[in-house]
Amino acid sequence: MLTSDTGLAQLITLGTAVPLLSTGSLRVRLSLRHAEILTLLAWHGDADRGRGLSSGELAEMLFGERGHEVALRAEMVRLRRALAKVSEGAGVDLLSKPYRLTSPCELDALTVRRALASGARSLALDIYGASSSPAPRPRNPHAAPSFGG
Repeated sequence: MLTSDTGLAQLITLGTAVPLLSTGSLRVRLSLRHAEILTLLAWHGDADRGRGLSSGELAEMLFGERGHEVALRAEMVRLRRALAKVSEGAGVDLLSKPYRLTSPCELDALTVRRALASGARSLALDIYGASSSPAPRPRNPHAAPSFGG
């Protein structure tokens, strides 16, 4: 569980059965699919530099094969509706072409990765949490973010 209050929206996917998007005191439950999308966008995107994922890239990461851009667009519409519940407080929204977040989002998985890379194993375990519930993962194992460096 993320503990620091950075002022950023926090995406909590590790150590919980129900992914959460947290902005200050507001917590919104996310579907596994929406958590997958936000995780990939937070991991691969950088709104300040215009980086993100094309619809083809994101669809392939989510569905494990090419050709699912229409299904992705439908999910993005639903995700935008869900984000509207918290966006006023944190400024979290989606941009397209390429898909990316409008502002940084603190992702527990990235925080764990940084802790492991710096040798802070205890901190990584604390952030991960006590539960052994699996985090949402892209269906394509080759699209999963690497913890290797």
